[in-house]
Amino acid sequence: MSRQKKVALFISHAFGDYQRELCNGIVNKASSYGFNVDIFSSNDGESFDDLGLGEDGILDIPKYQEYRGIIIASGTYVDQELRENILKTIEANCKCPIINVDQGETRLLSVEIDNHEPMKELVNHMIRVHKYERICFIANKNEEIYSNQRIISYKEALAENQIACEDKNIAWVLDSQTSVLQAVEYFIQNDSKLPDAIVCYNDTIALNVARVLKEKGYHIPTDIAISGYDNLEIAANNIPPMTSVEFPVYEMGMIAMDKIIHSISGVEKERTTVIPTHPIIRGSCGCVNDNCNVDSNYNLKLIHRIAKREKSSIFDMNMAGSLINITDIDEGMDVLEQFITSIENLEGLYICLYHNWNSISNKIREITNYEEEMDEHDGNDSMTTLKFGIKNKKRIPEYSFNSKMLLPEYLYSNSSSAYFYMPLYFKDRKFGYLALSYLNNLLSYDFSFMSWLRNINNMLQRICNNIELNTLVNRLEELYLKDEVTNLYNQRGFEKQIDSLMRSEELHNTSIMVATFTLKDFKKILENHGYSEAEFSIKVLASALSRSISEDAYCARTSMEECRVIAINYDEHKAALFIDTINKYLANYNALYPKDYVIQVTSNFNITYPDHLDIYLS
Repeated sequence: MSRQKKVALFISHAFGDYQRELCNGIVNKASSYGFNVDIFSSNDGESFDDLGLGEDGILDIPKYQEYRGIIIASGTYVDQELRENILKTIEANCKCPIINVDQGETRLLSVEIDNHEPMKELVNHMIRVHKYERICFIANKNEEIYSNQRIISYKEALAENQIACEDKNIAWVLDSQTSVLQAVEYFIQNDSKLPDAIVCYNDTIALNVARVLKEKGYHIPTDIAISGYDNLEIAANNIPPMTSVEFPVYEMGMIAMDKIIHSISGVEKERTTVIPTHPIIRGSCGCVNDNCNVDSNYNLKLIHRIAKREKSSIFDMNMAGSLINITDIDEGMDVLEQFITSIENLEGLYICLYHNWNSISNKIREITNYEEEMDEHDGNDSMTTLKFGIKNKKRIPEYSFNSKMLLPEYLYSNSSSAYFYMPLYFKDRKFGYLALSYLNNLLSYDFSFMSWLRNINNMLQRICNNIELNTLVNRLEELYLKDEVTNLYNQRGFEKQIDSLMRSEELHNTSIMVATFTLKDFKKILENHGYSEAEFSIKVLASALSRSISEDAYCARTSMEECRVIAINYDEHKAALFIDTINKYLANYNALYPKDYVIQVTSNFNITYPDHLDIYLS
């Protein structure tokens, strides 16, 4: 299948149940229309301090002009600044239809689940079926927009049944057991009559309320009834099973994709599509519903999940341990390959690095006077490197491709797979991105993959740290072994090279030239023209030597006005030619760039062998 017909989905925390169902709905519906889906997944809010600064790297990955439509699940983002930046970037770069899957976003076409009628229906059920009078509501401080919408529905239901709404029957909580405990105690202590029912913003709060009530000796629903909202599996299998409201998330994904297609065709008329939903009545509100029995195997499922999570934790530790000392990128990729089988249902995994992913920081450049060596693609921001690739269990060779593409064309041409894309970064340093696809689009992306991202990011940062450390070490070595004026070896560097030659068994019988060059009238130049001109004259000599010696020769400034050269495989004839070359270079320089003084040298040489070089050691 050609990938020319594509939509993009922006979503955060793709490992969540809600997110996975939404992705599946969009991908499956897109496939029925002959469209592919690129999923750009963030994990904002999962890192401490400034470790998560690179999450905005998600904005650099998409090729916005390629997409026929964009869907953003804006309600999944923890970082509202990132959410807004994504929305602004999409609007600025895309002329295609943009669909928002969330309540509250008015400037875009949107798909949302009815957040009004289900709560009214739930409260009406409590009043009309069970005759409850004092019905309390617990809202979520972390979800104020949706909480206020549900409070409005709660109040409307009370008013329709001629029940007064009192402020003492509404409490706001954070996502913590302590906060829920305080809310329950507030309800119990602020009225002589116990609440008949506590309606909760979501199932998680409802489960915590149930725990608090049981610990205080109350029975559910005999003493106090409870309801939740969003129909979590754990709530459905609670004892008693939790009355809740189901979110048709899969259907919402399908409808979002329908809305994209209708907008492309010009037949979409509704700006906002609201998906109806209804309460699921179970035992926690006081009903007996034979159709909502607890899964008898649920505890066994939990045991299996815990075992899987434990196995995943051990795997994470093993991977982190295997990568902790990696300082070479190719070695790191080989280590990653050993762990690839742990990813369930994997079709392909690709690590794509930007051309400058391992560039030296400006601070290190400044300290070390670093000049980067250019390779084939350095400085070319139009190229991205596929550093690591696995497709259908086979390793793919490293490959450089045009950065206008997300992946090399040969990898996904005629493919119907959906691809997850996630930024690779450490703090504000952006390395590139990771691409992931699953067999038959069975999207198995789960929380355990967070360890993959963390370990890869940490490895890449260690490699960059090692490059910078080596740069600093090399600079320190230069300061210790090199002459700052000429950038030739100093006396220490000269002696180190002599020691190396003396230890070499390969050069045991090799003839070596040691030549000495001393500037004539150096002291006069210094006295008559100053230090800068004296330095200049030694620099000219250093330039002559550096340009004339071979790669296996060493040149050093061994005193203020003296330089020495060690060269391998030289005889007297070759040495004489070398000295003549230096004299001609200086004569030409004096003729082309005349000064008030002449740069000349006295010179001599010896032909010796490694065993006799020790006489040149100080």
